[in-house]
Amino acid sequence: MSEPVAAPAPLWLRIGLTAFVAFLVPYYWRHYGPQNFLWLSDAGLFLTVIALWRADRLLISMMAIGVLPLELFWNIDFFSRLITGTGIGGISDYMFDETLPLPLVAVSLFHVALPIIWIWLLLRWRYDTRAFAAQTLLLWALLIASYALTDPDDNINWVFEPREKGWTSIPALFWLIAYMVVVPIAVHWPLHKVYARYLPARHRGKPGNPTPRQMNQAAASHHSGRWEGANHDSRSCDLLPILVLRTGLFIHGRRGSMDHAGTAAAGDDGNRRDGGERQTLRDGRLATRGAARGRR
Repeated sequence: MSEPVAAPAPLWLRIGLTAFVAFLVPYYWRHYGPQNFLWLSDAGLFLTVIALWRADRLLISMMAIGVLPLELFWNIDFFSRLITGTGIGGISDYMFDETLPLPLVAVSLFHVALPIIWIWLLLRWRYDTRAFAAQTLLLWALLIASYALTDPDDNINWVFEPREKGWTSIPALFWLIAYMVVVPIAVHWPLHKVYARYLPARHRGKPGNPTPRQMNQAAASHHSGRWEGANHDSRSCDLLPILVLRTGLFIHGRRGSMDHAGTAAAGDDGNRRDGGERQTLRDGRLATRGAARGRR
């Protein structure tokens, strides 16, 4: 569901909570029936066990926005009545029902432990922003199932609250729809914004699975590289005619220098031949004069 976190929960906590749930399920089933597991608190307990073993940030984030407020209210009501004798909402009144077996009441104390675990793991693992949509869907599924599958007298998840309170002017279906709309807007969304701002998840980079920030940086670098490449290509296109012209001038200059050198060399050879012929004529004239003088 989400990438594994860097620091999984301690093994003792995973084993301890798993053993507790393994005891709670058959015990609750016998006393309350299977419909009791549709309560948000019970669903939160089961998902917490899964989250601990999977090191799943998303599941803990879902509990933090969707069930933690309820559990905190439960604890305030419970400890208020435990200390002062007066509760503030009645949500934990069954904990003081003397007709219930003491072990059954003691098992329900998981409501005290869950908020501590969720807050600790939220601070440790940070918040997954997908939790808002996922928790809203989970809430809707539990409310619809509670409305369709359970006894109205049980009033699980308060889906039959108008009937329980005697609000005859409020249709049951209207209450359900309003419940499904108001809770995500009034509870999930504000907490989602707070957690997303102050407890954002620190994603680890993984090959083949870049984070959104890494994808944005890569896209920016790609566009920058394309812009620089386009500039480089345009400059190359502008320089190409100049390079061709300079190359032609260089080759022409080399040819001119070679032609001039060849002409100069040929001139030097001609001068040397002319000089040799003049020297031969002078030598011949001197020899003729010498012979004439000898005859005299």
